[in-house]
Amino acid sequence: PRSCWGLSRRQRRRGATTIMLVRLLPLVWWFGAASALHLAALHRRVAVGADSSLQLKVVYDADRLSPLPCVLFFSGADCSHESYMWLAERLARAGCAVALSSCVVPFGPKTCLLSTPFDLGALGSLEAYKRGPSRAGIAAILDELRALAAASDGPLAGRLDLGRLAVGGHSSGGRTALDLASFDEPFGVAAVFSYGASLVNSGMGAFAERGSVLPCDAARPPPLLLLGGSEDGVSAGLSESGDATETLRRTMAEGVAPGSGRAELCILRGANHMAFCEPVDPTCSAVDSDRPLGADGAAVRSALGALIVDFLGAAGVAGSRLAPEERTAALAPPLIFAADAVRVPEDARCVGAEVAAAGAATAAQPAGQAAAA
Repeated sequence: PRSCWGLSRRQRRRGATTIMLVRLLPLVWWFGAASALHLAALHRRVAVGADSSLQLKVVYDADRLSPLPCVLFFSGADCSHESYMWLAERLARAGCAVALSSCVVPFGPKTCLLSTPFDLGALGSLEAYKRGPSRAGIAAILDELRALAAASDGPLAGRLDLGRLAVGGHSSGGRTALDLASFDEPFGVAAVFSYGASLVNSGMGAFAERGSVLPCDAARPPPLLLLGGSEDGVSAGLSESGDATETLRRTMAEGVAPGSGRAELCILRGANHMAFCEPVDPTCSAVDSDRPLGADGAAVRSALGALIVDFLGAAGVAGSRLAPEERTAALAPPLIFAADAVRVPEDARCVGAEVAAAGAATAAQPAGQAAAA
């Protein structure tokens, strides 16, 4: 049996990388009959050290009594965490508790809205950067979740399973998530996903040159799902060729492949950088750098939600995988490119065959051919 990404269970056990390009059409996406959902949220102000704090929102299904796996989601710069409620609701329906957060962070003469405080001093050296500019904020969120779960009463008392922890992110928040999959981290993360982010460095800070890629060196990295769009103008700005998919492919080839573990890449045709947000804040600086959306936004987010839920189910974080009919709907229209490969040693990551840019070469591939991996 194969997952949403066309990877057999045998290949998953051995470790592999999959690269895919998904075409989206302006159609109504159906994911099966929706079960009843009693969506609830808990809000907290969380101190981070002596001088900082963040606003935390924990989204969950109030009717689920069994312990809920936890997903920490990191927003893009200047993107309110409310723009990711569509994903929080989708993950709550899959049985997860989702932690969203926001705080105002000083960046030189300006300020920026991020999910956690950011230590600019960590950009001064590679050793400091690998420890994580957002580490203190992540630790504070997890401490708060543990306290909520351990409380004698309260809506989340005894209901959070931090032994099943995933992290995800969009844009700069996606880079925070990617770093947790790339370098050794103390949080026990079981799965990582990102959208609109890569390991290609922007040149901010002295820890790496602009355009370089840091190789992953985590001893036991969690499974990784790298998501992107063929019309991502922000990613295209970091590419010498202007190809929006180049940074993602370089991340797999130069960053992920040298490491160990399992990773997959899925590129959605027509999706731009801000397609992950609903609504989009027009004051976000990434809006000006982005390309026009070339697909229906609701269809993009429906497909992304399905891919993320199925990935977390395969990683043992979400309660279950997608039902077969949902998986079929998530991949219709069919993939127009898919390749996977495995190499020894068994835990090595391996990049699939070269992916053509989101243009004529890939569009010409017959529908359905991609599924034959």
